[in-house]
Amino acid sequence: KSNWEQINKTGFTQGNRNNFLFNKVIGMLYNGLITNDEILTTLESINNKELGDKEIQKIARSILKYNIKPNNKQKERYYAKGIHNKELWNKKIHNYRHKGKIEFARQQFGQRVSTINIIKKTVTELIKGYLRTYQNHEQFTNKNIEKNSNVSKRTIQRYRNERKLEESIKAGAFRRYIKNLASKGVKANDTPVINIINFAIKTIIFCYKNDNKLYKFEFNGSEKLLFYDTGQINELHVA
Repeated sequence: KSNWEQINKTGFTQGNRNNFLFNKVIGMLYNGLITNDEILTTLESINNKELGDKEIQKIARSILKYNIKPNNKQKERYYAKGIHNKELWNKKIHNYRHKGKIEFARQQFGQRVSTINIIKKTVTELIKGYLRTYQNHEQFTNKNIEKNSNVSKRTIQRYRNERKLEESIKAGAFRRYIKNLASKGVKANDTPVINIINFAIKTIIFCYKNDNKLYKFEFNGSEKLLFYDTGQINELHVA
């Protein structure tokens, strides 16, 4: 599908991830959604660092060997409007051609949004996992956190070591733990998940090459996703 956030990842499970990525990207190539030049970045986006870089590069090489040609039965391809279509249109972010090739600017934007949504979901699940670990009086090992959440051990390691979110997530879970212990009427300050997510996505950007604009993302108080042109820091554009 043209919108990255709508890609159905059913079947992207341990033991079947290589097959899933291979088949999914072959289909996208055949349907003209991507080109051979976009195979590696597409694999990386869907994979979201679940498999290692070497595995992804190996899958990309395997796909390239097939030299898939787009299905030419449908000369014109139409894409469904995404949930951010109006805001993108207002910001004059459209697909455009570069050296005769269509640049999927909207699709690239969708990739970033999908990544943010995955981070949001993962952080939320990790806080629940850390909370259960507190409640079970267990040590904060990857094994225990995996058991108490819906997050794989590999992802847990990434959020602990690479994204450096261990202390923030643990603090958020601890405040919830204390709040649950407190008697009725006693309120405990709870670190909003939104702050942790904003910290996690601070390096995620969307570059619209057609006019050299660079966009960054954040969540507002109602957890609504915002994106803004870094050249106009003071003006947030709701997305």
